[in-house]
Amino acid sequence: MIVKLTYSAELDEIPSEVSKIVLGTSSDMKDVMQELNKVVKELSIGKDADVPTALSKIRFALKSVEKLDVKLKDCQSILDGYLGVLQQEKEKEKNQTENAASKVKQKEEESKGTVRKKAG
Repeated sequence: MIVKLTYSAELDEIPSEVSKIVLGTSSDMKDVMQELNKVVKELSIGKDADVPTALSKIRFALKSVEKLDVKLKDCQSILDGYLGVLQQEKEKEKNQTENAASKVKQKEEESKGTVRKKAG
């Protein structure tokens, strides 16, 4: 049974945390490939091949690949969320910069108006 785990990390740690998951997934993939290579060798013998063992290894590989799929989808989801947060922060900074520039411009215009009134 696959169970979702949840834990917290600092925003800037997200890529390295996902990297750890991907690294584990990569190692698991290598293990699956090794088992499948054994299956190929066994089946290439021909009619004397141990088909039940090969079949068992294929079933095991399929289950392993399903688990890998779930882990990689989790990584994808985490990184999609991470990019979304970065984009929101970028938009927020842009809006703050625009608001600050607008306020400066408004104060400049107000001060010009005040100078004009005094001069007039």
